[in-house]
Amino acid sequence: MRPLPRPAYPHTPAVPKRLHLTVDRPEVNDRFSLIVVPQYLPHDPRSQITLDPQGHRGFYCVTLILAVPGSKTFHSDMNFEQLVSTGDSLLQVPQGSGITHLRVKVYNEAESAEVSFSINVEGHLATAIMRVIADNFLNAERYAHDLVLPLLSRWSFVNDVAIDIAAYHIVEEATQAQKYRFGAIGKVRVLTENPTEMVASTPENRQLLAAYREGLNASNVFFQVLSFFKVTEGIRHLRTIRAQKARTNGMDVERYDEVIPTDFADIPHSRYIDEGVWRPYLGK
Repeated sequence: MRPLPRPAYPHTPAVPKRLHLTVDRPEVNDRFSLIVVPQYLPHDPRSQITLDPQGHRGFYCVTLILAVPGSKTFHSDMNFEQLVSTGDSLLQVPQGSGITHLRVKVYNEAESAEVSFSINVEGHLATAIMRVIADNFLNAERYAHDLVLPLLSRWSFVNDVAIDIAAYHIVEEATQAQKYRFGAIGKVRVLTENPTEMVASTPENRQLLAAYREGLNASNVFFQVLSFFKVTEGIRHLRTIRAQKARTNGMDVERYDEVIPTDFADIPHSRYIDEGVWRPYLGK
């Protein structure tokens, strides 16, 4: 994948018609993807392109929508056009500078690219926009992430400020297919446990339940992974203790099949998640 040497910014994709979709909220607060592929009339040259929700090799415009952590990172109203305009951060350009876009050239060990940062009405950095060549939507998203996030990490350190990414908006230029990746607030749940029932609390259970709750509460996906990893390792530790006690008492040890299913359809997941993200880990 390679970006254009001097891409035109900001790139505003042409959307033929406004779409009205009914999208179910996820089971819990979650980030998921939605891809919209337009259909064209036979006389339109774009109708000759084979439609593929995964995308084709070509140019993509990737917009990373910035956010203040804990603010506007999860949404209950899935208005995609409005979502793209909600970018915000705690980084501000100098007042009175008249800057409306900030162009930055970013580097890593292998390549470089140009990123355009838009400025919202408060003068805060709002979005990061790149135009790249990629094989599909997923690769375009990963490419932009791998180049932009190190820059944001440096700015976070230098300016001592928290920065987060609330959403991605990706447009395949050849077909005008669009991918939205964002956080959505989960469904309301009915309380199932009897609130008057007395449940014994132990230090081990308290630690695991707290880590699980923190994972569900987390707006940052990396802290979410860390929290659920703590739960997984904690359960493994408790099982080890239980197995040792069983052997001591001459009892059979419980065995567990701790393998990710080989078939993606067998994994409990939101139907909006990318199968490509899971594919390398199936059966492991």
